[in-house]
Amino acid sequence: MIQHINQSCILEIVECPNKGESLFEEGCTIKLKRRDVELHKNNCQFRKIHCQNNGCQAQIIHKDLQAHDQRCLWKVVECDNKCGHKIQR
Repeated sequence: MIQHINQSCILEIVECPNKGESLFEEGCTIKLKRRDVELHKNNCQFRKIHCQNNGCQAQIIHKDLQAHDQRCLWKVVECDNKCGHKIQR
């Protein structure tokens, strides 16, 4: 019984797997039924994603994507003089 509840019971309340890996890393604090973990995990604001800018290897928390994108050195942006050229920041 204990093994079932701790490992596979779909109604057991569990923590989001995106809870943060240390005391100093921000993470999700939601607790939910085991059956709902996959759906939540794929939409959680604390899920880790890779930067989408070509060449950037950063792994960031989804909720921080916009802030990272605004300062990412690999982002291709339009020339400040509006000449039409796009260059890496």
